[in-house]
Amino acid sequence: MRKILFVCGLARQRSPAAAKVLSGLLEARGLRRGKDFDIRHAGTSENADIPLTEGLVAWADEIYAADDETKAVLETMFNCTRVESLGLDGDYSGGREAMLKVLKNRLSRHV
Repeated sequence: MRKILFVCGLARQRSPAAAKVLSGLLEARGLRRGKDFDIRHAGTSENADIPLTEGLVAWADEIYAADDETKAVLETMFNCTRVESLGLDGDYSGGREAMLKVLKNRLSRHV
């Protein structure tokens, strides 16, 4: 089973959206959540809705950071070198659909 973790700052926009997009892409391929894959998301901020823990980092086979800054935090705080940045550095607060389109494009190669 693939265990995938998405990380952003607060776990409110980018990481939950990425988890939803990749889940949809995998399910469209006939894979089942809980059997073929599991996806979680968390945030690096102490105010995150779901705080990132050492346990989550250890649990994951694949880790995707929302942006390069989040990737650097993962590398520094958790000595984690198996992180890929999704490059979501832009401000998507006013354009959720634009963010979802970017995520679908970037995550489609990970299906």
